[in-house]
Amino acid sequence: MKTDICIVGGGIVGLFSAYELCARGLQVCLIDRDDFGKQCTAAAGGILSPLLPWDYSQDVNDLCHQAKPLYEELGRRLATEAGINIEYQNSGLLVLADDHPDTHNTWCNDHHIICQPAVHSNTDIASGLYENALLLPAVSQLNPTRVVEGLCQLLLDAGVQLYRHTQVESLLQQQGQVTGLRCSHGDINAEAVLWTTGAWAPELTLLSKQVAAPPVRPVRGQAIAFDATGINLEHIVIHQGHYLIPRQDGTILAGSTLEEVGYNNDITPTAKDTLLQRSIAILPELKNRQILRQWSGLRPASTSGQPIIGALADISGLFVNTGHHRYGITMAGSSAARIADQLQLYLNSD
Repeated sequence: MKTDICIVGGGIVGLFSAYELCARGLQVCLIDRDDFGKQCTAAAGGILSPLLPWDYSQDVNDLCHQAKPLYEELGRRLATEAGINIEYQNSGLLVLADDHPDTHNTWCNDHHIICQPAVHSNTDIASGLYENALLLPAVSQLNPTRVVEGLCQLLLDAGVQLYRHTQVESLLQQQGQVTGLRCSHGDINAEAVLWTTGAWAPELTLLSKQVAAPPVRPVRGQAIAFDATGINLEHIVIHQGHYLIPRQDGTILAGSTLEEVGYNNDITPTAKDTLLQRSIAILPELKNRQILRQWSGLRPASTSGQPIIGALADISGLFVNTGHHRYGITMAGSSAARIADQLQLYLNSD
């Protein structure tokens, strides 16, 4: 088989990258050794903002904010063409008991982010947490699983080859130039290869001794979901790093832990108890509610704290889009557009 670009890694970053490349008229194939969107993407909360934007760099904030209109457009297209609802909604982010409300409000104003003092309107939230609370009303959310379903459908409709349960065995190259991939089902010839395997990005070095491992490590995050029928939670809320996300199906998602445990994706009773107690501290009524499920995912954290988007110097035609840490969903659309622009420029230069 021959294609313009072969993408390895079928999470949200790989899927959205394929979507953007197709929009530029390029031929694409997408490979995953599991199924699409089953790792970190499936574990994501789907908040389309850094949890506290003032804690992050300008580039991270730009990538997050630039992705929002892309998801709005994608949501409209999927609803019209495929009947798929990605559950995009403008929930707003309520920052409870902020330590420096004046400083953070000024930061938001300077960065053109709507921010205002929160009005005490929800008696379900624990007493005292509204003091110095801030509301960022433009923050949105979506359902990552539904986005994966929709992107897969659009890619199939566009003629993209989707290879599930396919192992990449080696990188094909000639005279310092990528020529494709050798996979468990055979060779794929390509003008360029894009590596979007998230926390597993360092495995790239196993395919070629010439390639240095991207500086990415796994950081486990665990979360739980409550049956929250009847609980009034209008906004996403965050307090001391713990967030609650109200979903359209009547559940509330609570997360998430930050654990340096390598490639261990287990769920633990300790994390469950911690998440439960921190959730109750925000919404006391959750003490009486059933925990429907617990899950985990391995986030790709880069050494610099910035996503790694672009060409690798080791071999011509080899690109990466990884290192998004907690914000793979949040930045997927804009980082995909950025890498697609670079790949198009590379192909046109030949």
